[in-house]
Amino acid sequence: MKTFAILTTSVLLLYGVNIQSASAAMSCKEIKSQLFGKSLRFQGRTARGTQRISSGGAGWIRMSNGFTDTGRLYCKGNRLCAKWKKIRKGKTACFSVTRTAPGQFRTSHGVKFWTN
Repeated sequence: MKTFAILTTSVLLLYGVNIQSASAAMSCKEIKSQLFGKSLRFQGRTARGTQRISSGGAGWIRMSNGFTDTGRLYCKGNRLCAKWKKIRKGKTACFSVTRTAPGQFRTSHGVKFWTN
């Protein structure tokens, strides 16, 4: 088992995977610098589409089925929180975000997203 762990780590390092950043939740500062002021594509379990978060936190979302919404995104601790007008009937949801690769991210709710 020890040999397998060493071999796996060696392969990940060989291919340039940053093990710490691939599994560690991003800080609020990282979330803001990587996601705010950008357009994002996303893929969840039941929906996919495009989302924009302004540098001030105003957001809009357009899903592939034509559904649109607007709302507000902000950091609370090291979690990204979203309060949309229609989604979740206006209730806030907060989740951690991890970087899976340069420009690619995953939330603790399992949504994958990437910068355009």
